[in-house]
Amino acid sequence: MAPRKRKTAERLTFVEPELSAENEVRFQYGIDLFNTGHYWDAHESWEEIWQELGDEPEDDWEILLRGLIQIAAGLHCLFLKKERGSRGNLKKGWSKIALREDHF
Repeated sequence: MAPRKRKTAERLTFVEPELSAENEVRFQYGIDLFNTGHYWDAHESWEEIWQELGDEPEDDWEILLRGLIQIAAGLHCLFLKKERGSRGNLKKGWSKIALREDHF
């Protein structure tokens, strides 16, 4: 089940996620891909995790994950010289990441 689309204005708890061993590997792999400029592949790796999240308060961190996914997509669009797509994704992604600047 795909997670709900919580609005960033909602009160959020951001409980540290408990990822399965497989999703820990996926998440770290996404970080490695992102850090080496493979933004679309990072997006895909993180989206696999995002798709598995539920609709409970402990899943509020999906907003941060969605932000990372959108930033990766935005950088991919920038690489492809798709300025409009890049700008939109980066703006949406940053608005989510900014909710927890202390973590980034």
